Amino acid sequence: MGCAVVSMKDIRVRQAIISASNEVNIGGIKVQMKRHTDKVTGDEVLTDLFVAWGRQVEKTSPLSEHELTKFFDSKHREITEA
Repeated sequence: MGCAVVSMKDIRVRQAIISASNEVNIGGIKVQMKRHTDKVTGDEVLTDLFVAWGRQVEKTSPLSEHELTKFFDSKHREITEA
């Protein structure tokens, strides 16, 4: 399945990303984002985002960890330097 949990150090960065849009394009692949919740407690994890791009997309054009990291690192710099 094409999904990942992305953890961030700064809660404000995560909030800014999710507030801007719940869908982004990473490496040419449409990725949906939502707040991540702990499966056991049901509590929102304030530093984490759940991102998904689907099983079929992952089969035909996998999204690399490098592309995800590059995108979210770029977003972090953009938000913290603004």
